[in-house]
Amino acid sequence: MDNLEVYSNKSVVTFYAASADLLPPERRALAGLLRPGLAILDMGVGGGRTTAHLAPGAARYLGADYSPAMVEACRRRFPGNEFIVADASDLSMLGDDEFDLAVFSFNGIDYLPTDQARRRALAELARVTRPDGHIIISSHNARQLVQPPMLAGADLPHKAWRILRAAGRSIVQTGRALTSGWFWRGRGFMVDPVHGGLRTHVSTPSSIAADAAAVELAVTQVINAAASSRLPEWANGWNTYVLRRVAA
Repeated sequence: MDNLEVYSNKSVVTFYAASADLLPPERRALAGLLRPGLAILDMGVGGGRTTAHLAPGAARYLGADYSPAMVEACRRRFPGNEFIVADASDLSMLGDDEFDLAVFSFNGIDYLPTDQARRRALAELARVTRPDGHIIISSHNARQLVQPPMLAGADLPHKAWRILRAAGRSIVQTGRALTSGWFWRGRGFMVDPVHGGLRTHVSTPSSIAADAAAVELAVTQVINAAASSRLPEWANGWNTYVLRRVAA
């Protein structure tokens, strides 16, 4: 099953259509950029998790996803907003310099099938964003070795279970990482077991910076998954990147 089939699955669509909160690194990235009157492209909008945070106050809001089922869920959930079916690697239906801000959240760029598709997506996002406009993406960390347990809100028995589960997953994660090419290269594809298995790109800040520079984007901020300076890189699941389109 390819990634698009996974994101068209009814149970997966239902899961994302129930999501509503921004993640800590997203809040931090948007804090300095989001203001009234912007034209905003919400790429990989999924079930509309980010819509309620980006659409209010926007001069124009456009949500886009390559899964028709996700787009239909967004239209039902937010009937007053505009949503289209679109693949990030081909935004030919959109004109140059249309948006002040483009957001491709929750590691969406990592689920494109090839390196070429990922690079085309960055080029397309740069093309539709105005000079000095910003693009926010996130990408899985190729150098992660352990998966910290999520303990917030759990009682003692559930905390113990989550710690044990995280320890088991970390052993598997470390073994896969250290025997893989992508860990040592700092980029490549792996299979993430989420939703039954997704072909997933992993990266490092240096590989993202190189891909961004190739399409005249500059990395202005890198924020780890916890939005905290205390999170070590070997425990960091992904990074959120703020990119600026370099004015010609």
